[in-house]
Amino acid sequence: MKFRKERIKITAVSYLKQLNLNGINQKVLIEGKSSYNPVLICLHGLGTSLPFSCGSRGLYPDFIKNYTMVYWDQLGCGINNQVLEDVSVDDYVNMTFDLINEIRALFPNNKIYLFGMSWGSLLALKVMAQDNPIDGAICYGQLSKDMYFSEDTFEELTDYCHRVKALARIEEIHQEPSHCYQNVVEISKYIKKYSNGYIHKKTTATNFLPIMLGNFLSQDYKTKDFLALFKNGFTKNESLINEIIGLDVSEDFKKISKPYYIIQGANDIITPTSSLVKVIGDVNNSNIRLNIMEEASHIPSSQAMDLLFGQLEECFK
Repeated sequence: MKFRKERIKITAVSYLKQLNLNGINQKVLIEGKSSYNPVLICLHGLGTSLPFSCGSRGLYPDFIKNYTMVYWDQLGCGINNQVLEDVSVDDYVNMTFDLINEIRALFPNNKIYLFGMSWGSLLALKVMAQDNPIDGAICYGQLSKDMYFSEDTFEELTDYCHRVKALARIEEIHQEPSHCYQNVVEISKYIKKYSNGYIHKKTTATNFLPIMLGNFLSQDYKTKDFLALFKNGFTKNESLINEIIGLDVSEDFKKISKPYYIIQGANDIITPTSSLVKVIGDVNNSNIRLNIMEEASHIPSSQAMDLLFGQLEECFK
């Protein structure tokens, strides 16, 4: 934090820009040491734009040395928080395409890559499965199908949970013929508490406290923007969550025609890694490279983040 202002002063590209994405004005932060570097568009997970948010100016000197970073608090999060009504997956895909086209216009000669995490990996996949001006993508916690309610998820929960009431409720959810937003809220709590599905308990969790402090002190955020990183319109958009858990995007992997790199935690049960391995094996697309990381889960540990950042350099050099 000490040298943050000095870093920002000497950064060639550093500005908050308002763009019209799918008919809605939204702000994005664009930051890089050189305007000639490749561009990396960050697509965050469900509900929060951390760690790569519009409050990140000056927080990632190692990244901006090699890339022009594009941080977008997706509609309903952070600086773009608002109440959402019936905003769909396709709406967010259209916003992502509009963002890419705006960035391409700003940087017409640069290579542009997508960096998706969790829900952001779904947006990356949807974009890469269509005609697009992107040169490649890298994702962690790739979503594909069987999200939250797979047999693997329930099997792990019953193996790790030894509380009678919790086990009974988990089995009730398991036996329900269909699932909804409220089930996601419940099952997420059980996954966090009784399994390695979100964060592997044997690894070192990523320390988000400096990132959170950096966002709180950001020159680009008001207090309400910071608070909307955690409690926001996105997390209350029940129709979107209901749509996501019903998706099966296996066919989209067949349509990818450019480099697409996936790092997946072996213990991820949000989209079970076993399901993803089968999907990738079945499509047999040479543009996709899947790397399974042992003792890693849906939320990357500090070790997984190190691997992820190293892979960026390896994949797109």
